[in-house]
Amino acid sequence: MFIIGGADVDDNFAKRCTFFNRYKAFEEKTPMVEKRAFFPSIFCFADAGVYAFGGNDGMHDLNSCERFSLAENVWRSI
Repeated sequence: MFIIGGADVDDNFAKRCTFFNRYKAFEEKTPMVEKRAFFPSIFCFADAGVYAFGGNDGMHDLNSCERFSLAENVWRSI
C-alpha cells in the first residue's frame, strides 16, 4: 500500500510517499515532484508504476501528472 501526498489541519501540502510493506512496516520513498493533495492515483500492472493525477498544491489546482517507478524508486513528471 502506498500513502502519497495529502494535507494536514494546518494546510501543509505534501510530496510525501510512504510504502506499507509486507512486513507491516512503513518505508519512506522518494518524494513526489510536486506537493499535492485531493488527487486520484492508480497503480498500473503493465509498467509497475503509481500515477498521481491533478490535485491541489494548497494554492492552485494542478494540471499535471507524475509517475513513480517501483523499479527505480523515482517520481517523474509526465
